[in-house]
Amino acid sequence: MIVNVKANTNPAQRITRKGFGYKPFEGYGIGEQLVEAFARTHKKRKLIVKEVLETWDAATNNDRLMDFECLRVEFPEIQVTSSKENIIFKFPRKIIQFMPSPESYTRARRSLNTQGIGLPTNDLVFLKRMKRQRTMRQYFKKDGQ
Repeated sequence: MIVNVKANTNPAQRITRKGFGYKPFEGYGIGEQLVEAFARTHKKRKLIVKEVLETWDAATNNDRLMDFECLRVEFPEIQVTSSKENIIFKFPRKIIQFMPSPESYTRARRSLNTQGIGLPTNDLVFLKRMKRQRTMRQYFKKDGQ
């Protein structure tokens, strides 16, 4: 089937015309529910990250270590074994869908860092993060123009 589409229409208009737009969802308040759900989970993750940063000094300098420890706190059913060369995580398949992205823990750490909580104790890590922050600000400032 060939669809005749004018050159000046964008893909969103074409999808909406075919009945696949967002109109069926308007008025249900889905956006507000998503924002509230995100706020709840972010608050929960901030508490977990705060606990880990206060307990593990090494986690303030290493995001991967912080991520692993936060997973262990949030999901106690995860079993961790380690040797000289390997760290092995064993977790039930049913919790895979509930495991958050490591970025959610990193975001929580960043928001705690703005309050002065869990700042890195290693000067090199602190300088590296500050340099990365300046670079990102310059990039997005330039990109936004």
